[in-house]
Amino acid sequence: GRYTDMGKDHTEGIEAIKNDLTLNIARTFCDLQDEVKYAVGREIGECAEWTPINIYSRSLQIGGLASGRIFVGLPLCRDQEWVDKSISYAIDTMAGIRAVNAYSPLLCPFVAPFLPELRKLRSYKRRAAQMLPFGHAKSTDNLSLETGNYEAASDANSKQFNLISWMIGHSKDIPRVQPEFIAKEQLFAAFGAIHVTSITVTNALYDLAAHPEYIAPLRAEIDEVIAEEEKEQNASSDIEQDRSLGLRKQSLPKLRKLDSFLKESQRMNPLSISTSFQSLLVHHFVITGRDNINFSHGPGACPGRFFASAVIKAILVEVIGGWDVGLAEGGTGEVEGEGLKRPVTTVLPGGQRTPDARARIWFRRRKDGRA
Repeated sequence: GRYTDMGKDHTEGIEAIKNDLTLNIARTFCDLQDEVKYAVGREIGECAEWTPINIYSRSLQIGGLASGRIFVGLPLCRDQEWVDKSISYAIDTMAGIRAVNAYSPLLCPFVAPFLPELRKLRSYKRRAAQMLPFGHAKSTDNLSLETGNYEAASDANSKQFNLISWMIGHSKDIPRVQPEFIAKEQLFAAFGAIHVTSITVTNALYDLAAHPEYIAPLRAEIDEVIAEEEKEQNASSDIEQDRSLGLRKQSLPKLRKLDSFLKESQRMNPLSISTSFQSLLVHHFVITGRDNINFSHGPGACPGRFFASAVIKAILVEVIGGWDVGLAEGGTGEVEGEGLKRPVTTVLPGGQRTPDARARIWFRRRKDGRA
């Protein structure tokens, strides 16, 4: 953690995630759904006929776009360079941790500055600082920062609903409001969000492809909840706020079958068996609970777990509601004797568990109902 920034002081980031991000999930959920709809449509595509797709790589993009919408907002969240840098940082941070762990603690201070994996991380932070929309009225008051007027900058950002503004609001002094610091905090947040989202969504879709018989009941539940929500919204004056998918954040607990399916997928495919990896991610975005064995529950639970849960469920709602899934053309699931098996989970050095990053599963646009 010392050499990858993961173990360093992230007070502003943790406070912004734990307080503002969590408390504003309902308020930002419409934007989140809008981005999920755009991201899933872009990455899975029309698929009028059965199409094989590497869903792990697409899940990275979907997770980067979805979290970016709430972290940095439009238009930066759809800038492909920003998305790619965020994803690369999440992936290369793990590579950096493995590279550092290959050396004894006594050698690390001398070796770390020259490790290619850590050089990459430093380059991502420099470029992210250049790309942050400092100077855009939507994100921060650039003049106030340049002149050292922290209170004016903080006040300007208090009205913005993205993680940039919330991090600035929790900063106690000017040096920690500079682009370099905010970029580090943004990448810190993106690391957890993208890593957990992509792995959890990939595993869930692998399970769904292996057992396509679950699609019908899950889809029926989603359609029913959406119909109820749209009926309520049409009778309400607050229609515009929640129009995106017909869902509100308050709708998620109604998706009991989806929640049960997701928990079982996580039980069968725990995110990690590495103690050191768990202690690292517990400060980021993970799903916890008494029925979930992946991570801690209680006072030590991670601050971003509710946001991560909302993102993952929004993605699965969009995919299940709009596409059929299978291990083979025609939507076939696991078949004994025919070689059709769910893609296997790999255990990397250090105990990190990861889904097969090269496997492809089949998608086809839903033929009936909501699309």
